[in-house]
Amino acid sequence: MTPLMETMLILFIMMVIGFAANKAKFITANTNNEISNLVVNITTPALIIASVLGEETKNIQLNVFYLLLTGIIFYAGMILFGNLFIRIFPFFKEDGTIYKFMLIFGNVGYMGYPIFRSLFGESAVFISVLINMPFNILMFSYGVYSFAKAGGKTSSFHWKNLLSPGLVSAVMALVLYFIPMNVPEFIRSPLASIGNATVPLSMILIGFSLGEIEMKNALKDYKTVIISLVKLIAIPTAVFFIAGLFVEDPKLIELLTINAGLPAASLIVILATQYKVDLEVSTIGVFVSTILSIVTIPMLEQILF
Repeated sequence: MTPLMETMLILFIMMVIGFAANKAKFITANTNNEISNLVVNITTPALIIASVLGEETKNIQLNVFYLLLTGIIFYAGMILFGNLFIRIFPFFKEDGTIYKFMLIFGNVGYMGYPIFRSLFGESAVFISVLINMPFNILMFSYGVYSFAKAGGKTSSFHWKNLLSPGLVSAVMALVLYFIPMNVPEFIRSPLASIGNATVPLSMILIGFSLGEIEMKNALKDYKTVIISLVKLIAIPTAVFFIAGLFVEDPKLIELLTINAGLPAASLIVILATQYKVDLEVSTIGVFVSTILSIVTIPMLEQILF
């Protein structure tokens, strides 16, 4: 069993535990929301900052600006493709905002970081943070505007929306990378321990959310299945070949490919809830793409790499 397959199996088992906790009523919706806030505001930022404090990251030379530029180009291409796809296939026009965002944004924080760390080590989390720096900026600017428009509301975007814990911790990690200083162990160790809690908590949250959905209804939604297959197979395969033309580092190509093939971001559900843009479609979308990704991510790894 490859390291990636083993990681996906571990993540799947954690999701099953969350699913079972939902059905057994061990976790309520309110508790789930509180755990979600804990993951978003505390454990994930700790994971991001801790990733740059380890010896592995300190000892490698990174072209930070090249990685940031790669991330900008990556997301610009994803936005262009997402908009073109919805226009070319008009039967996706209804609920087009949700389908478009399913194609553009992957579940980087909950699934991406643990997968990258299992494949490439601690430094891969920091590299992923750099590449996905545009994620939070776009999600809370372009995303807020798009969902507000789809919900028939005037965009309520404010610059303060960009100051999410994920983005702030990413900037802090970037600053710490450039500062030549040794962070004391009594600071680094708690951050690492808290950050490590992100993986099980995130998977339990996803499993709980999956337990809220009628599986038979999800599988009947052929549009979501099609979008999910495009997101999980077609897009990462295209990224693999395109990146191979411009990127020399095979590990970076692999990271970009898997990053493109992550399931739909759970933040889509949050924005759909906030702006009342068909919550059921967004929830089913995250559900279907997450379940399928358990198979498609190892499959891509085996075939392409």
